[in-house]
Amino acid sequence: MNIAVYLTSPHQFRGCCLSDYPFTFGDHHANQVATAYQNMCDILINRGVYRFTYLYFGAEFCEYLIPSQQDLEQYMEICRVNDLWPVFVTPVVTDRGLDRLQECFDHLDASGILYAVVVNDLGVLQMLCSRPRVPELIVGRILDKTSHDCRISENEMGSYYSASGMRYASEPGVLSDHSIGILAPLGISRYEFDLPKTGLDLKHSSSGLSLYWPFHYLTTGRVCMFRALGKIGKEKFLVGQASCAGSCKTLELELHKPINGYSFEHGVRKNNQYLFQKGNTIFYLYENPNITEQIKQFDRIVLQLL
Repeated sequence: MNIAVYLTSPHQFRGCCLSDYPFTFGDHHANQVATAYQNMCDILINRGVYRFTYLYFGAEFCEYLIPSQQDLEQYMEICRVNDLWPVFVTPVVTDRGLDRLQECFDHLDASGILYAVVVNDLGVLQMLCSRPRVPELIVGRILDKTSHDCRISENEMGSYYSASGMRYASEPGVLSDHSIGILAPLGISRYEFDLPKTGLDLKHSSSGLSLYWPFHYLTTGRVCMFRALGKIGKEKFLVGQASCAGSCKTLELELHKPINGYSFEHGVRKNNQYLFQKGNTIFYLYENPNITEQIKQFDRIVLQLL
């Protein structure tokens, strides 16, 4: 197994080891982010895995966060100096975003360094396959349509899903024979996932498999609360503007609501449901009690800094 650190800014880079990063979100421990990070780090260290092999950079959910050429140069220099493999993460895009990405790929190709691209948009995949130099291609987690609903509790799971329903819900459609038949000839080498509450059954896959941790995305969209800051009336909901102030780069939003009474999740009393918003995307945590067994299915863990 190897590990990657996923940065949204080159200024977040602190080193090549797990211990170099303060894996937290917000300013307190009640949201369980630090605990989720630590649990995974303990599992990895017990396996003798503590140094990152890959540096993920870019954006999955917003074309306004596609890195500038200056940022790309800094990421590539970090990889050169620290012997890390670069992985460029790309978002769902409009035509404007496609043009931006075309410039990014030209710049990365000119660097002479081999790199991989995480694709979350089929238009981006088509564009990459038509380029003279096709990088290593990875299917991103947005193209996996497994349920990401975090509201259902452990106790409700059995009544919501039948046994056959649980099996169906835990088998990603992106790994179906039909999907593989379309994607494999395009050179896809790896598939990446969140961990839904149903768990994942990936035992039939022969491809490389990655798990993002600890933030799993719940929902995303083009309308963005952070981009709406300072806008008036209907301007808050318009999409397709030429630029964005990028308020999400400096703001963290934690959402939580008290559970009616309380519930027990995997034997632990749970008083609040926490969600975490970064830009146009809302994330949740899920501490799967079988995480040690679940990660045996993966050969790469991507530790994400929001």
